[in-house]
Amino acid sequence: MGSYPSYQLGQEQVRDTQISFVVRFTNKDIIAQIVSASIAGDMILTSTYVHELSQYGLDVGLTNYSAAYCTGLLLARRVLKTLEMDEEYEGNVDATGEDFSIEPIDTGQEFKFIAKQ
Repeated sequence: MGSYPSYQLGQEQVRDTQISFVVRFTNKDIIAQIVSASIAGDMILTSTYVHELSQYGLDVGLTNYSAAYCTGLLLARRVLKTLEMDEEYEGNVDATGEDFSIEPIDTGQEFKFIAKQ
């Protein structure tokens, strides 16, 4: 008979697309991506490269930990813009060094991220 995947299992996998946060470190670049995995194939929702930070005034130290953090922040802003949620979550406009947090807004649209190793 063999071991063939069941039809029910395939239907469940189609409904449950998985969204992942992928970070790749190379010798000269840091790449951050939001990837949606499905049976049809992986699809990149948005991506950011560390060399793009030079547009925002960060020209040196583009392979260290703080550059990786800034790349993740840029990716977060881009995914909000892609999902058209950037106007609801404006972010910190005045950099004062104080703690800044945003309360969730109930708009009916939701994007959750759960970190797993």
